[in-house]
This record gives sequence, C-alpha cells and structure tokens, in this order.
Amino acid sequence: MSTDAAERVAAANARATRAEQSQRRAEAAQEEQRRAGSEIERLNARLAEADEDAVRAGGERDQAIERAEASEVARATAEERARAAESRLEAEVERAAKAEAGTAEVRGQLDTVRAEAEKVREAAAELRGTIATLTAERDAARGEAARERAYGEQRVQDLRTTYDSQLDRLREEIAQIQDGPGGRRPAAKGRRGAKDKDTGENPAE
Repeated sequence: MSTDAAERVAAANARATRAEQSQRRAEAAQEEQRRAGSEIERLNARLAEADEDAVRAGGERDQAIERAEASEVARATAEERARAAESRLEAEVERAAKAEAGTAEVRGQLDTVRAEAEKVREAAAELRGTIATLTAERDAARGEAARERAYGEQRVQDLRTTYDSQLDRLREEIAQIQDGPGGRRPAAKGRRGAKDKDTGENPAE
C-alpha cells in the first residue's frame, strides 16, 4: 500500500472515529434531554401544585377576611347602638337629677353601658389587627406563588435552550465530519439513516 493510500485510510479511520464519538455524544445528549424532559415535567407539576396551594390559601384567607370584616361591621353597629344608649342614659341621668329620683340606679346603668361600649371598642380594635394580619399573609402567599412560578418557568426555558443548543452543535459536528474532505460519506451514514428510519427521525435534522 502506498504512503498516499495509507494516509487516506488513516484519515478515513480518524473521521469514522470522530463520527462515532460524536454519535455517542449525541446519544448521551439525547439521554440527558430525556432526563431534562422529566425534570421539566416535575417542575411543571410543582408549578401546578403551587398554583393550587396559592388559590386555596387565598380563598381561605379571603373567606376569613370577609368573616372578620362582617364581624367588625356588626361590632361597629353594636358600638353605635351603645353610644346611642349612652346618650339616652345621660339624658335620663339629667332628668333624674332634676327630679331627684332614681339617680343612683340610672348612673349604675350608665356605667354598665359605658363598660360594655369600651369592650366593644377593644374587640373592634382586635378585629382590625386580625384583618391586617390575614391580609398580609394572603399577599405574602400570592407573592411566593408568583416567585415560584417565575422560577420554574425560567428553569424550564433554560433547560430547553441548553439541550436544544447542545443537540444543534452535535448535529453540525457530525454533518461536518461526514461531509469533510476525502470524498463520499462513510458507510456509518447508511447505518445512521436506517436507525433514523426505525426511530421515525429525520436524518437531515
């Protein structure tokens, strides 16, 4: 065998070796892409669960806030009635003082009403604090759900971009090796075409 023929044989063997290595890397990348697909599915599932949790938590907090607001309205009404009763009792005290009859009893009733009105005011203040706390928790839950969803979507996009780029580079490398200097493509091309036919893939991709 001449030196030139030996060099061509060596070059062909080298190209075949590089093609085989590239093919193995492509298969490894495809396996990695499959695992990435599983990771994407898992992330999507987590996103769906986070959305459901956020919706459920938001609904529960909204209901609690509505109940607290209704209670506050009821207590505010009771407080208003207590003030009205207090005004009426004060007027009664004034009339009783003028009449000098039943003053002690009326003043005792007035003190009782005032104590009840103070309790109503305290309960209303506590309800306002509860509403503020529930509102803050609801807003925090919504913000956390939004951050989780944004992170998951970005992760999915990054994985897709990374593995698509790797596959594109490997396809280009294989095509360059198979179409490189030295003549026609090696016989491995036929085998690859048969494999593509079996798997339903387009060899040109």
